[in-house]
Amino acid sequence: MFKAVCLFVVLLAVGTHAFAQDEILKSYLRGGMLAVNEGEYSKAESLFKSAIAEINKSSLTNDLKISAMIVSLNGLGMALSNQQKDAEAEAVTRKLIGLMEQTNRTDESDYATALNNLGLMLSKEKKFDEATEVHRKALSLREKQLGSTHPDVAVSLLNLGKVYFDEGRFVQAEAVLDRAVAILTTIPVESQSDESMIALATCDMNLASIKVGQKKFQEAEQLLLIALMIRTKLQGATHPDLVEPLRRYALLLRQTNRPTDAANMEARIRLIQLQNP
Repeated sequence: MFKAVCLFVVLLAVGTHAFAQDEILKSYLRGGMLAVNEGEYSKAESLFKSAIAEINKSSLTNDLKISAMIVSLNGLGMALSNQQKDAEAEAVTRKLIGLMEQTNRTDESDYATALNNLGLMLSKEKKFDEATEVHRKALSLREKQLGSTHPDVAVSLLNLGKVYFDEGRFVQAEAVLDRAVAILTTIPVESQSDESMIALATCDMNLASIKVGQKKFQEAEQLLLIALMIRTKLQGATHPDLVEPLRRYALLLRQTNRPTDAANMEARIRLIQLQNP
């Protein structure tokens, strides 16, 4: 799960400057993050690149320039990654981490967020050893900064568990994912964010695949149904993120000799794919 660094604080600080040039920078930053949130990644890439160019000629103080650059590099990295521009995304995120290290911002939560995002990129590129190292570092920082039961700690555990899962290290993956679920399920309902619920759904989906490998089909089915229920409630019945849990559920149904039910799930997948070309 990719996360954004804190844009609001930077916009507020930039907003205290009356210069037109700084207002242009603020519009690039706000527009870029809005585009990321709406899935318009090419537009976001363009806006964040414009923001970076604007920062260097801005009238902001050096400290605010650094803060604005951190937001811009973070947003650009997310935009590039979501366009499958993996090498560019990794390079930008490494530049972001380097900037934070050079300016002594490694104790800030945004540093752990940047490490989290780099770990996701490395995992996507199948650089599993380095991804594991980076996610462990992010996890350690978040535990130190936030405590062992914070939702962001659960997100780091989820991402580390996914690396283990993708490597086929299912024992390690199950232990880490179980710990993430334990954190997420103790959050009071009124305090649950959409992000923490999506994290829980992702944990359940990956745990379900592990349970299938253990021939624990009933447990796997319950986990997949919970994952589908959460995502459908939060994202709607035709969101593309439903494809993967539906695919895994259809495979489980075929493994347990329910071809008609499996065909129904596969039909749902085709409908979603038609509506999200």
